[in-house]
Amino acid sequence: MGPSINMYNNLVSENGIDIWHMFKQNSPGCIFLPDLQKYSLLCTYLGDNVDHLTPDDFYACDSHSEMVTKVKEWIPEGTTFNICNIDHHHDTGYNNDRDCEWDSITNNPGCGNWVSVLKRQYGENFMSYVWLANANSDMTFLNNVTSKFSIYHSTTDIYELSALHFDKVFLCCSSQWIPPDYRHLFESLKFLLEKIINK
Repeated sequence: MGPSINMYNNLVSENGIDIWHMFKQNSPGCIFLPDLQKYSLLCTYLGDNVDHLTPDDFYACDSHSEMVTKVKEWIPEGTTFNICNIDHHHDTGYNNDRDCEWDSITNNPGCGNWVSVLKRQYGENFMSYVWLANANSDMTFLNNVTSKFSIYHSTTDIYELSALHFDKVFLCCSSQWIPPDYRHLFESLKFLLEKIINK
């Protein structure tokens, strides 16, 4: 939800509804503008890259914490895999979450640490991590977590998606970070991908 996400990024809670209600009450007329050009490109690149997938290769939900469960379901034990995370947040762990420190990461995934949890669980089999971020994303990482990957790459260039190949797509809304007025953007992308995959 760049570029406006930094207006509310550190205010959100697991129950994001409180945040949006507060904004509407205290800031009538406040509008969070999404980057619709980037959204359109995202729809195009993902749409062009999923026509070979089956319905079992696509999963949509509201919480990133489900990613760890889906990887276990999708990836046979001992198989190598790569992840491309298209997100404002890197999700490798943050200073305000002790569970995200590399030396104390548990198997309890959350929205902000699921990448590191997967890396701890799968080790070298989780080979590369590509993060497509926003220009105003926080690029600070804990404990050199990116050095744990054979290949780590972060970029703000959405055009790089055209060079990637996807075997699975995990689509997450994270509604606590998305103003309710823009929930339809998630639903539209989900509908588009389901239509292409189920054709």
